[in-house]
Amino acid sequence: MGNFLNGNDRTKLSPAMVLIAGPNGAGKSCLACALCQGGDTGSFPGNIPQGKYYPTNGPTECLVGDGKLRLVENGGGSESGLARVNAASFSDAWGCICLVFVVDATERDAEKIRAARAMLEVLVESQLGCNKPVVVVAAKSDIQDAMSTTEVFDKFSLQGLSEGRPFKVVAASAMPDALQGLEELLEYLTAVAKR
Repeated sequence: MGNFLNGNDRTKLSPAMVLIAGPNGAGKSCLACALCQGGDTGSFPGNIPQGKYYPTNGPTECLVGDGKLRLVENGGGSESGLARVNAASFSDAWGCICLVFVVDATERDAEKIRAARAMLEVLVESQLGCNKPVVVVAAKSDIQDAMSTTEVFDKFSLQGLSEGRPFKVVAASAMPDALQGLEELLEYLTAVAKR
């Protein structure tokens, strides 16, 4: 007779899932690639002009943290990405332990900031529940005049979303000549997986 594993038991046997989401052009794919390749982002198209992005076709998925974490980047932002991110993505059966929401730290357009904040709010409030940790990654922090983590927290109005759940804002850059924040993010995610 075989063993039946319900969703909660399955997460103990397989790597814990971390979902990476965010608006178009925020830097999700670069971040996922850098984490998956241990910081080696040499295969990226170089010198992407600020305000431009290369759309990602399909999700990026890999194991990190000695195979204990499964990173899943949803493969597109804005409405298209949000449509692919559904309740099943966050359910305990899939083992999602944390949401990593990537924002562009160089974005100053108030409407785009409001749209990104609304996307994060939908993901957090309708799917994750208050016990799932959220990490907001301020991507492209290597670019001159990028917002600090404090500015990102304020501009994106994260106070209300951070109450009642583990919450962290990390500045990061996934560009080969300016890697930063990746170790801090990976250490945090590894600690979350051990809880």
